[in-house]
Amino acid sequence: MSCVCHTGLGYWRVMECRPFTPREESRARRVGEKRHLRSTARGSVDSVSKKDKAKDLAVHIMGARAELAWCILEGVKWSASVDNFHKPDVEPDIEIRCRNWRWKNLIIRDRDLVPEKLDRRFVAARERRDGTIEFNGWVTGRQALRYPKRDPGGYGKPARFIDVEYLHKLPFYRDFPKKHQPRKEDA
Repeated sequence: MSCVCHTGLGYWRVMECRPFTPREESRARRVGEKRHLRSTARGSVDSVSKKDKAKDLAVHIMGARAELAWCILEGVKWSASVDNFHKPDVEPDIEIRCRNWRWKNLIIRDRDLVPEKLDRRFVAARERRDGTIEFNGWVTGRQALRYPKRDPGGYGKPARFIDVEYLHKLPFYRDFPKKHQPRKEDA
């Protein structure tokens, strides 16, 4: 299993496709399992997989793996939070949204577009068939509001589906705090 930056340049080129260590893979799996258990206990299940518990678990693990992959690429610490909806997935303001290899768009639900999240950056991630994580671009919550809500194929509650071709390219160091910027020798 690997993480890969699809559209990134600069610092990411150095770590472009390295496998998760067994410890990293195990940690992402544990976090995904905890998230799944908490979600099930609340009665909140991913509407795509509400009839299939194993698929719902896989969605949570995939999301945890994507967050960890982002942190590896950026060289930052992963908080691995469970049930912390007020803090971003990755500090300072990153929300990772991961789907499987069939999806070619970023999905942002209304619950993510509350006033305190409008300036966060939502990053589109996909897990490829071989298990690699691919990052395709980003948009702020405020920019996502420009896209209409829709519900293709009975997905559940309407959400904003933003095709990756309309997303900003990665990486976005210009606006990042100094600790997230690439080293001068890597730029």
